[in-house]
Amino acid sequence: MRSQKLLFRIFGGVLVVTFLMGCSTPAATLAPTMDIKQTIEAVKTESVGTAIARITPIVCDATKTEVPTATKTTQPTLKATNTLMPLWTKTPTQPSGGCTITDSSPKANAIFAPNASFDGNWVVKNTGDGKWMTNEVDIRYASGTKFQDSVDVVDLKNDVDEEASYTVVVDMKAPAAPGTYVTTWVVYRGGQVICSMPLSIIVQ
Repeated sequence: MRSQKLLFRIFGGVLVVTFLMGCSTPAATLAPTMDIKQTIEAVKTESVGTAIARITPIVCDATKTEVPTATKTTQPTLKATNTLMPLWTKTPTQPSGGCTITDSSPKANAIFAPNASFDGNWVVKNTGDGKWMTNEVDIRYASGTKFQDSVDVVDLKNDVDEEASYTVVVDMKAPAAPGTYVTTWVVYRGGQVICSMPLSIIVQ
């Protein structure tokens, strides 16, 4: 009886050790179940070594089935496109023709004493189409040093026919400080500049 219990303990220990050594993966598959009764009878009649040798080892299936990795498809990234709108700029009015400066005084870079009075004179010729009417053409200060004493606009005193000339006279005064000064007047017709009339002097 004591030897039988000892055999059962040995047999149980062998089963546990064999199972732990053979199973290395969670997906193990056991071999067909042994006939326990036949094994016990064999252990009774044979030595412990022989009985252990006859025990069918428990085989664990270590084969792993890998789950295929899902392929991540990258979607193209759409980038927002900023559409630049054109910037509207005001085009400065340029001389449109129809006027020619045939003479002017003082001549360019004429020398004046500080605060000296003088007349700005331009002879302009109507080289455009149609007569210059007094109600549609005038002479205007445009830019630069203001030599004029008061007025910035001079009206025509009479109409000017095609190919006829007109003399513009503006009362002016030299600045008090020495230096070179430039002023520009224009002939203005129908909302457009038809010619520019520059004038420059040196004060010393």
